[in-house]
Amino acid sequence: MPNLCPWPRNILTYDGLYTHFSINERLAIDSITYLRTPEEINKVDLERKQAKNRQYIANKDEGGYAARCAAIRDKALEAQT
Repeated sequence: MPNLCPWPRNILTYDGLYTHFSINERLAIDSITYLRTPEEINKVDLERKQAKNRQYIANKDEGGYAARCAAIRDKALEAQT
């Protein structure tokens, strides 16, 4: 981290006690992101988090994850990819 952080680390609010690496958290970027208001950026981030949560819940269901994996595997075998 010292090589990635040109400012004093003690001024950062992130203390590393969370369950993920904060640098990996990012917004979906498009060509007009710099024109967005903070409210619009927060909306995009909320939509991303809700989509990830739906994906997490879908993967948790009993047998559903295995069925989706099998379908993906069968499709790849059929396409020989």
